[in-house]
Amino acid sequence: MRIWLPLVALLLSLLFLLLHPRGSGPAFHFSAEVLRVIDGDTMEIRILESHGWPEAGRVEKLRLARVDAFELSEARGVLAKVFMDSLCPPGERIYGRVDGGRDPYGRLLAHVYLRRGEEWMDVGEELLRRRLARRWED
Repeated sequence: MRIWLPLVALLLSLLFLLLHPRGSGPAFHFSAEVLRVIDGDTMEIRILESHGWPEAGRVEKLRLARVDAFELSEARGVLAKVFMDSLCPPGERIYGRVDGGRDPYGRLLAHVYLRRGEEWMDVGEELLRRRLARRWED
């Protein structure tokens, strides 16, 4: 029994390193693969690794937390989707930090980050910076 304790500690440490890569980036709750971008602030993902929730292997609809992209019926909404498609094409690995659980439509609410070399990009903040979305507060 005592031999399992160091092994479990090692496995938990490795999991932490996978979900919290090097550098001063944020602590992540999960990593996922992008399946498709739905609009400027929503995508469909498959959870790859997780600290327990959301469950690894699940397919989820994810909405960027605290960001409201323009609607597809608006010119900036189409630009927001095109921009998201370029940032998060199918197969792209993203890292997420859950913020508030789920929205009224059942979508996972999370801050989404991309690794670009040694730098981290906050996808929602990038949409705001480019004026393709508005800040959304509860």
